[in-house]
Amino acid sequence: LECEELAVEDCAFAVSGLGSRCVLEKRVLESKIVVYQCQTSPVLAERSEAWIETDECLAACGLERMSVGISTDGIIRKEFLSRWCSSQCQANCPNVVDLFTKLASGEDIHLPHICNSIRPSSRKLIGESLSA
Repeated sequence: LECEELAVEDCAFAVSGLGSRCVLEKRVLESKIVVYQCQTSPVLAERSEAWIETDECLAACGLERMSVGISTDGIIRKEFLSRWCSSQCQANCPNVVDLFTKLASGEDIHLPHICNSIRPSSRKLIGESLSA
């Protein structure tokens, strides 16, 4: 599986046969037409096997099929954290969990710690974890 050969609808969160993560890129042509392309990113997956993420995992983890780029831009939003920290995402979507754990770690954000602090009785810890 090569990223460049994937349909754009399957690109985001996919992994190539060599273990590289695929990334959906967006370009606007001079004619103002938007073109999407699937590209190989330098980010490696934990597993080095071809993988196209399932719709069930994307829904469980609160992700969009047509996500452009690989970014940490919204990982501390409550909406993202509530879905990403859910047992459905954590237990069933190791590819997504691995990706965002590594991305967040690069920003000195320890997502598993934040998830552990998200409990109805410990809302105060969420703010402390995010401000640390």
